Amino acid sequence: MAQRKPRLRKCAFLSGTNTGGGGNSAAVGLYNNSTGPELVVVHHVAVLCSNAPLAYVNQFQGKFTTLTGPGISTVSSEAAIAGQVYNQTIAAIPTGSMQLIPVVGSTSWSWTHEYPFAVLLPGWSLAFYAGTVNISMVVDFWWEAVKAELYWEYLKDFADLEGENNPG
Repeated sequence: MAQRKPRLRKCAFLSGTNTGGGGNSAAVGLYNNSTGPELVVVHHVAVLCSNAPLAYVNQFQGKFTTLTGPGISTVSSEAAIAGQVYNQTIAAIPTGSMQLIPVVGSTSWSWTHEYPFAVLLPGWSLAFYAGTVNISMVVDFWWEAVKAELYWEYLKDFADLEGENNPG
């Protein structure tokens, strides 16, 4: 079965940049600011850390302190959709964060698969952290805002076709 294709009129993109300083690490996150039933489906992420190959990722409820901005619609003149990029510096990588392995000889990591990297519920963030203190980090996000009931229905139908919900 082919993967569900994003609806460009409901997609946005934005980069977040942060420079850790004073012995702290840079952190950049995408926050689902929806007050309704919209999910933020993250289709593409690229992370670049200056002079260091390590980065970490996790999800948490809440957001970082400094607003970078709302997403830029992929279709000109479309209304803003759910999703905002925030950043801050942190003293330590949160417990439970997953280390991202960059391309050999590189300081970057990216998600370029046909299926989403993450799905954020309202009030949740997808956060990336520089694995080394006092360096700059840039994170590019491309996401889609989807009504929750439509996305869960798609996942249920996909699982049924794959036999996960089909005991026969």
